[in-house]
Amino acid sequence: MNKVKFQRLIIFIWLSSALVACQSSERSINRDNLETASAEILGCIAMADQFRKKADSEDVRNASALALASMPMFHSNRFLDLLAKEAETESQTRHWFRQSAALAAAVRDSENQNLEHPWPDSRLERLNLCAENFATHDMHINSRRRMLQQLPLISDHYSSLPQWLGFNWLLRPIFKSRIKRLHEEEKRLFNQIRPFDESFSYKPKEMSYQKDSEIAQWFNDAYDASPLKTPMLTDTQLGSLFALHRPRFTIEFKDDNDLIGQPVWQGKEVAINFDKPTVYTLHSLTRFGTSNLLQLNYVVWFSERKPATWLDLYAGNIDSLIWRVTLDEQGKVLLYDSIHSCGCYHKYFIAADGIATRKPALSEEPANIFTLANIDTKAGVHVRLTANEHYVVGVNNAELANAKPYSTASYSELSNLNYQGRSKSLFSPSGIISDSKRIERFTLWPTGIDSVGAMRQWGSHATGFVEQQHFDDATLLDQYFLRLNSR
Repeated sequence: MNKVKFQRLIIFIWLSSALVACQSSERSINRDNLETASAEILGCIAMADQFRKKADSEDVRNASALALASMPMFHSNRFLDLLAKEAETESQTRHWFRQSAALAAAVRDSENQNLEHPWPDSRLERLNLCAENFATHDMHINSRRRMLQQLPLISDHYSSLPQWLGFNWLLRPIFKSRIKRLHEEEKRLFNQIRPFDESFSYKPKEMSYQKDSEIAQWFNDAYDASPLKTPMLTDTQLGSLFALHRPRFTIEFKDDNDLIGQPVWQGKEVAINFDKPTVYTLHSLTRFGTSNLLQLNYVVWFSERKPATWLDLYAGNIDSLIWRVTLDEQGKVLLYDSIHSCGCYHKYFIAADGIATRKPALSEEPANIFTLANIDTKAGVHVRLTANEHYVVGVNNAELANAKPYSTASYSELSNLNYQGRSKSLFSPSGIISDSKRIERFTLWPTGIDSVGAMRQWGSHATGFVEQQHFDDATLLDQYFLRLNSR
């Protein structure tokens, strides 16, 4: 092959990759499948299209769950995409669309609050009723089935063009080696169990506990009532579980950036208000083995990660940690895991005898796995974090006498913060907190992850450098763990 042909080949590959990378994450679905749609449904589709265009034009798009391209009254996420492949009966299909409709209603309401001129509640309610009608009415049986066959809709958070330009396939062994060295250092810090010279502790406000038998009955009833066998608990039950498993925190203290606070808009920048320490909560679902399991997520925010050297690639405004609790079919803790809200520093903590490490793992992405010995999982655990970097270096059952109580709030509140008398999301339409960008984005761009190191919204956490992986991947646990016994 001569030099000119080789150059043309390279250009062709780059352009092809760029075209793929620029495609919408909302894959198009053929609307011809809606041949039985009523005039009302078609009108609602047009109205939902109008809302989506308005949300996009004003940059208020919520990146946590995408709208279905052909029927934007519905939204999906990675777990719903998994269930879509398994919905075989009409009951299961209806159940899927009802979950999708509920998700869409919540996302639209959040986005609507951030519009310069929000839509009236009556228009949003019409969209919600249309979605419910399509999800349940017999005349839409065939259309529902055909639409599910065209899922999934949720794309990954990796761009192919930077991966091609950066020769990602050649760099993966280097990434893997660096990740393993980081894991060794994190294990050393975790096993050191050194006392902090100075620290600051937080504990949840007083709470009441539920009996194990009562919680187990909640889960049994929820599984039995769900055609797709998902533990869809009531808001009251979820609130009780969140209260039960709220973690306690001790953070090594060197500066104010080691204090937990509330994200707020201060002028045109994001700041952390230390006056009211708050832990934000949201629930998620995952597939482990053959079971769909409930996960409880707790998110804390810090003002920054300060530079440790004159050119610290990882320093920047705003830092955050997510602590996740995975519950089994009876509502008991199986394991914990955590990441920073950049998607970095993923750690797993085995907390039950019914789970074992899979050897070899199904993923090439190295996992940092710890086993917690003699840990009582019936209530929230005590999590120890280092200063500045906020690494998890301890998980135990220590009670904290002199700890500051923290409040809890829904993670959804972060999408509607007060901004000069209006509502504005903490996150950009791409799911990134713009004020939190790190220098490392200029060195790790060949991974294909946009703005590596920046804090991100739920659903946007790309966690893999060697392989494509996300914190909310529906089958993530199966990559590294085995169930020894299950329901």
